[in-house]
Amino acid sequence: MIVPLLSEVELQNLFVKTETTRCPIETFELLKPDEAALAESDSLYSLLDVQNRVTNDIQVDSTVVQTDGTVTSIEHHFKIKAIAEGGASQLKDVKVTLIVCGWEQLSLVNQDPLSHTLIVRDNVTQTVDLLQGLFVTNDTFCPPTTFVVRADDADLPTSTNLTSDQSLNAWIEGSELKLYARDPGSIDFWVQAITITDKHVNQPATLINNCGPNSQDIWRTTAGVQEKAVAKNLQTIELYSAAAIHGMFQQIDPTRCEIEKFEVFDSPGGTLLAAGDLYDVLDLSSRSDLMSGLYIDTNVAMTDGTVIEVPHNFAIRATAKGGFEQWKLFETKIVVCGFEELSAVDPAPYTNTLDIGPAALI
Repeated sequence: MIVPLLSEVELQNLFVKTETTRCPIETFELLKPDEAALAESDSLYSLLDVQNRVTNDIQVDSTVVQTDGTVTSIEHHFKIKAIAEGGASQLKDVKVTLIVCGWEQLSLVNQDPLSHTLIVRDNVTQTVDLLQGLFVTNDTFCPPTTFVVRADDADLPTSTNLTSDQSLNAWIEGSELKLYARDPGSIDFWVQAITITDKHVNQPATLINNCGPNSQDIWRTTAGVQEKAVAKNLQTIELYSAAAIHGMFQQIDPTRCEIEKFEVFDSPGGTLLAAGDLYDVLDLSSRSDLMSGLYIDTNVAMTDGTVIEVPHNFAIRATAKGGFEQWKLFETKIVVCGFEELSAVDPAPYTNTLDIGPAALI
């Protein structure tokens, strides 16, 4: 591979002139160590890519024959002849050392996984600076030059990339790892460092995206108490729709930290309903997740008139992504009709007088 060695600006800086404003250096010739001109048959001629040299810049062919690992560098010597306007010249010895990579060994500075926790609603990109600092090589001339985020700890040929959704949470920019809490959840990944000869090592990492450090970062207000009364003997009716139940729990970020489930308990922080009278009254055997609404069986056995209300108190726990909870107490009663008494507002007879003349409308 042909790579830049010395630019014209760098070449100019190699020579000091007594006259800096006039007589500029115009050309830089490449010579053998014995100051003889380079011929096409010379190894330096191809090494310095002389046949393609059209400017004063110097390039070098970095290709070397594969070694057995005992040779880690190869030196080449030549001279540069700087020729100024008017013909004055000066020589400079140059030594080029080609580092032979491929036998370097990469390892981790710390075997422990990287671990970062971000808050979803902060919408902040965190930067892990200088990825090179995570890795160490036994050959400082052959450091890792490429960094990628992988979904597994496999070797380079078989390792896989993150999914498109996961890559929105972790990615590489230059030599920096960028982290962003796009969605709640935990992502395990590996930062893979690769040298120019494809030697590599994987640094494990975990990104934990929380909806918030505590419930105050999820819920806008406390849920409070919900009261409702319904008449008896209407069979099983909808007490609250799913939309109504969602509306009772106000969230700060409902689009990403949405409620995942509702559960019914006998009281806030109490026992989850799984069987029994209240479980049956609320018809939870067929609607336990409440995603289709909350229903109640209003059938009440006939009483002697001394019981006119049947209370059913319970609590609903809403759980958002990340495991954050909020409770709401429900005080519900079924009103028992059949023993009520009706009476007139005014016991006096109701009378009305009409004019029966020709213009009267009866």
